[in-house]
Amino acid sequence: MGRASNAVVARYVPRRGLLYVTAALTGLRRAELAGLRCADLDLGDRPTVSPRPSTTKAKRRDPLPLDAGLAARLKVHREDIARERGKVPAPTDAVFHVPKNPCEQIAKDARWCGLDVIDAHGRRLDLHALRASAATRMATAGVPMQMARRLIRHTDARRTARHYEKIGVEDLRPGIAMVGAAFWGMPVAPHMAPSAASLAAAAVGCSAPLAEAGTTIAHQSEVASERHATPVEGAACRSVPIADEWWRRRESNPRPEMLRPGPLRA
Repeated sequence: MGRASNAVVARYVPRRGLLYVTAALTGLRRAELAGLRCADLDLGDRPTVSPRPSTTKAKRRDPLPLDAGLAARLKVHREDIARERGKVPAPTDAVFHVPKNPCEQIAKDARWCGLDVIDAHGRRLDLHALRASAATRMATAGVPMQMARRLIRHTDARRTARHYEKIGVEDLRPGIAMVGAAFWGMPVAPHMAPSAASLAAAAVGCSAPLAEAGTTIAHQSEVASERHATPVEGAACRSVPIADEWWRRRESNPRPEMLRPGPLRA
């Protein structure tokens, strides 16, 4: 009996673990995970997952980029199933076996791993908690809120904003460091400055399209900071864009060029 139970643990526990990791990295809902089929996964160079419209709240198919590490594990998972069955899984085969009572199963797995099912704040560990954790992780990683809303697929941006309000004091420290550096006219400390790598990593793992976007944003930010690093005389706390020195004209609300006083233009 002991050998049989060990075999069951060795076979099914890692697969449930992959289910939990997928929920935590993608934010997919329970019905979306249960309805996921092999045809819904593209595990190529630019991996994506496309939840079935019948299982989504919006009732449409929205492909989502997959983290490269997660895609590699899903590929190994598919190969393991093919070896067990002696054939490649059909496109209509389910990717995961989602328990009928996932809350109960997650509680068992958590206790087996020595984890608390309910934390000090009264929050319960379940599949929806993993979805909420994905949204909060995006906030702490620095993913722009509009991008996070698309990834987590909230129809109301206020839902996403709630997770961005959960970040802790230490998560806010780089922000205040940048504000202080701008005020005192000093460079941001290297360990506090957002780098190209951090912005790319913030684009949800190493998924190619978003990582490229993060790198592009970082590059543009670095170019802009070099171009706009001209200090103002008598005000060391300000950095002024060279292209638009509206502050020199003492205009707090700069007007478009065509509306400024001067001869009429045809």
